[in-house]
Amino acid sequence: MEIKKTKTRSVYPGLFILLTLMILVLSSGCVQKKIYPSEKEIIKNERLSDLDNDGIPDEQIYTFEAKSIDSVNITREILVHKNLGNNVTVRLNIITKASDKITDITVRETIPTALALNIEKLTFTPKYSELLRAEPPITVSWAFTFSGRENIGKTIEYNVMVFQEIDKTWIEKYVQSPYIEVNTIDPENVPFFVSISKIGEGVYGVLKSNLDFYIATSIYASLIFIMILIYLELLALFGAYVVSLVKKTPLMSEVYNFIGHGRKDNTVWAITGIAMIVIGVAIIFFTKEAAGSADLETLVRLGSNVPKLIGGFAIAIGMISIYYSIVDILKGSVFGERYYMSALDMAKERIRQTISLVDELENNIMHAVENKIDTETEEIVAQVERKRMERYMVDINQENADQYLPQIVKSMSDVQGAIDSISGKGEVLENWPSWRRNIDELLKTNDKVDISMLADIPGRWRKWALTRYMSEHIGESLTIEEGALKRIKTAIIDKSEVNQVLNTLMSGGKVEGVATVRKDGLLVASMLPKEIDQNLIAAVTARMIANSDMASLELEKGKANFIILKGVDGDAIIYAGRTIILVSLVKKGETIGFIVSEMAKAIEKLDALI
Repeated sequence: MEIKKTKTRSVYPGLFILLTLMILVLSSGCVQKKIYPSEKEIIKNERLSDLDNDGIPDEQIYTFEAKSIDSVNITREILVHKNLGNNVTVRLNIITKASDKITDITVRETIPTALALNIEKLTFTPKYSELLRAEPPITVSWAFTFSGRENIGKTIEYNVMVFQEIDKTWIEKYVQSPYIEVNTIDPENVPFFVSISKIGEGVYGVLKSNLDFYIATSIYASLIFIMILIYLELLALFGAYVVSLVKKTPLMSEVYNFIGHGRKDNTVWAITGIAMIVIGVAIIFFTKEAAGSADLETLVRLGSNVPKLIGGFAIAIGMISIYYSIVDILKGSVFGERYYMSALDMAKERIRQTISLVDELENNIMHAVENKIDTETEEIVAQVERKRMERYMVDINQENADQYLPQIVKSMSDVQGAIDSISGKGEVLENWPSWRRNIDELLKTNDKVDISMLADIPGRWRKWALTRYMSEHIGESLTIEEGALKRIKTAIIDKSEVNQVLNTLMSGGKVEGVATVRKDGLLVASMLPKEIDQNLIAAVTARMIANSDMASLELEKGKANFIILKGVDGDAIIYAGRTIILVSLVKKGETIGFIVSEMAKAIEKLDALI
């Protein structure tokens, strides 16, 4: 699996660097942006108007200097109608000159505070595209897109009633021109479209010289559309590459996300495409062209012959249908069965793969446990993920498959991580015999083996090796103290004196049994209940103290003094002295603190005896 990933990463970067350069070349230099900032308006002329023909002027009209940007011309008028108040209308006239360019225009108007404090008092025609500021001064904007070979105009108006004098002085003081932004896209400056245009001129000429005008035009239009579709496919592949870099996911997974999934059988679409082409050709051949239309421009000629236009449209649909069928087949051959899978199919396949990985993990756990490797974390992962996959298999359906897929993929990653973890631990299976011999040799010449002496053992396994060696040699006068394996110097112990100390501890009436154990796991003396396996308890408590010492030192908490085991029917305390371990079974309900204090005194006496 890892080999496949490495191969994928090594093959594709060069390809996608090439695609990147191609896309940059194809897409550069197509948008031009120009801005006309807001400034003080200059009155071009003003005039009076008598709307009701009573001989008294009742409307004042102010016209301002025009603003021109590229092919866009904007003029402003303010009409002040004097009645009970002043009905003020601000009018913006936008005109774009005939052009093959696509023009996006944004007009931002800041309405003077003296004119309106509340947007509800304003009436807009047409309504603004965006409200930029609702508080005075109110600011709104309009956005329009124009294209065509004729002059196109647009009028914007807003109206408000004010009860103050609106005259030339007021206008010169408060009125600002609008902020204007013009973005133009000239298809002739886009390298991609220029390339298509140059190629197309030759292809279209060949088609028209050999085929009927309407058939040739339909084929040419279809080829242009198909070239755009191919361009979009390349963009999709580039997008998949970028996303895989950003998300650090496998490239092919993102490619699948971008290309979607197809139909496994494209026969219907291919037959439909052929049928549409045949129908379109038949319509064109069996319908008559309108008289005189042959001399008209291409678009006008097509529009003048609707039946033939319908036939051409059918041909175009048929060609695009065949194109999609061919592309679907090619994608299927390149990407395999995975390309045709639906979200639900993918989710179920991932679940099956995850369950297979869980099976592999459980087998690895069994093998590791046999070799005394700690697998507690991996066992939890196996149990949790198996139950999760079983639940997903029941809950997943066509509607929620997309939502479950990321969770399933994460589960796969977690299980694979657990497998890799056990694989890392598995190196001890092969090396433990030699590591054990190394520790044997060191103990022959040293009473103490420190982790720094284990040069042949990897650093991350040295403490583990000492603990395992200790567990395999219980009863051989060995113990672990301060992270080092030490030999216990044996000495003759007066058992009667040890029993006296234990009797003193029992006489307090707070414990049910006591025992003393050497740090190598051998029993010294015991007053435990008869049903308890005293030798087993001795070995286990010695190992617990050794492990707790290792853990406490690793956590930088110093040497461990005692361990408390909380049980349903009472507690047990394991107290570690300098040379000996004291075990006490506490009666239910007794105060542990007092007993720990008494055990500390007993340990001092026992250490003194040895």
